[in-house]
Amino acid sequence: WEDAEESVSDTYMKTWEIIPPQRPTYFYAFIASICRHLSFHKVDWKQAAKRNAEVVTLTEEMELCIPDTSRDREMEAREIGKALNVFLESLPKEARLIFLRRYWHVDTIAEIAARYGMTESKVKMQLSRTRAKLCTYLEQEGFLPVKINGQRKDQKLTVRLDISRSTQFLSAMLLISPMLPQGMHIQITSEKTDGSYIRITRNMMENWGVQTQFDGKNYEVMPGAAYHKTTYVVEPDMSAACYFYGAAAITGGKAIVENVHMDNTQGDKKFLKVLEQLGCKVTDTAKGICVEGPEHGNIHGIDIDMNDFSDQTMTLAAMAPYADAPVHISHIGHIRLQESDRIHAIVTELRRAGIRCEEEEDALTIYPGVPHAAVIKTYEDHRMAMAFSLLGLRTDGIIIDDPLCCKKTFENYFELFTILTQE
Repeated sequence: WEDAEESVSDTYMKTWEIIPPQRPTYFYAFIASICRHLSFHKVDWKQAAKRNAEVVTLTEEMELCIPDTSRDREMEAREIGKALNVFLESLPKEARLIFLRRYWHVDTIAEIAARYGMTESKVKMQLSRTRAKLCTYLEQEGFLPVKINGQRKDQKLTVRLDISRSTQFLSAMLLISPMLPQGMHIQITSEKTDGSYIRITRNMMENWGVQTQFDGKNYEVMPGAAYHKTTYVVEPDMSAACYFYGAAAITGGKAIVENVHMDNTQGDKKFLKVLEQLGCKVTDTAKGICVEGPEHGNIHGIDIDMNDFSDQTMTLAAMAPYADAPVHISHIGHIRLQESDRIHAIVTELRRAGIRCEEEEDALTIYPGVPHAAVIKTYEDHRMAMAFSLLGLRTDGIIIDDPLCCKKTFENYFELFTILTQE
């Protein structure tokens, strides 16, 4: 707004001052007229009213109640901004989104990205993959709201998927396939065709009575497949356990996470092999897997491909400054599209703490060093918050900004982390 060149007339300022608070429709119409003066798109308030019952029904006559006189006096953009801020704050949330989307093209993808801990690019990518015949954009292409057009066909449904950036798309299609009486054939177009979480998905489906066929490239669920009620035991979260294993590694301590055993099917179990290469001792006890760090936490450097367990990239990165040689992590380009651009976030925050790093498109290298005190930004990424807490185990003054973003997967992480470090 401060850079805006448009102006409005003195009439609008006088109208602003006399709008009765009990007549919000005049207020809305006044703002609409201002924005129309500023060359923005005219909002369809009638349609907005239909979308949200809290928005008062407006008519064309109400908009015309404000005189459209010539501009005989300029109003500074800052004052316009103040007026619109007051207006936006007065609206219920749904109406506010309608207003922003129509005037400034502020898309609700940003809202969704923030709410669900995703990057905007990932949300847009998900939308584009379903766009063809399944999805119709109701307003602006590439943005919500969208209309999903269900299709009921007798022949088997064939879907083409690229899972190079995320296997979640494939998991989603597999999970809904029993809802389609005609079955589903999924053709994988990417070089990557499988993954640890895909195997978990297929195992779970099998436990509920649905068989999936995989020939090394394509997946198929036969017609007539159906889920059956059963009891399923959810495994402990291996991803969360790894933060405590990492803590033991760099402090020379010991960590046992109860009920986590070697029969765990999650991909992050591979991180245990990495810990062994770093110099840790890993054993499966009756209580759970136990990790013992090397003496004084003197871990080794490593060159490792973490494509299939990339959630632990940040954990290893936070441990890497305390290694005796560089740590190189490769084939992780897809994590740039997750809750944050994780490769760039890692490098930025380690450099903030004084650690030398090299950033590549799908890899990074971290060199041994002595971190100094720093405020670590988390980028609203739960794994950045939890992983970089390890940096503070051996360096005073490490502050995690916005630690509660970890509530997405581990709401009481820092409470538990505090208790363990005090002990």
